[in-house]
Amino acid sequence: MDTLVEDTYTMAVVARDGGSTDAALIVVHVQDTFTLASAVNNHAALVGIGVLCGVLLLLLLILILIFIVKYRR
Repeated sequence: MDTLVEDTYTMAVVARDGGSTDAALIVVHVQDTFTLASAVNNHAALVGIGVLCGVLLLLLLILILIFIVKYRR
């Protein structure tokens, strides 16, 4: 039985043994490997952007220090 949650499937299992009845509800979430791969790619892109911003910030700091030393004399 398909539920309202995307990629989640629910199945009810009923077993009878003489007079007693056992029941179980099984919920399975299916994750596509493409989704996992895109999450890894997104993480790598965020790390790359963070490194690039850090390098640019360092270069800006060095440039500011050069101007301070140059105009201080």
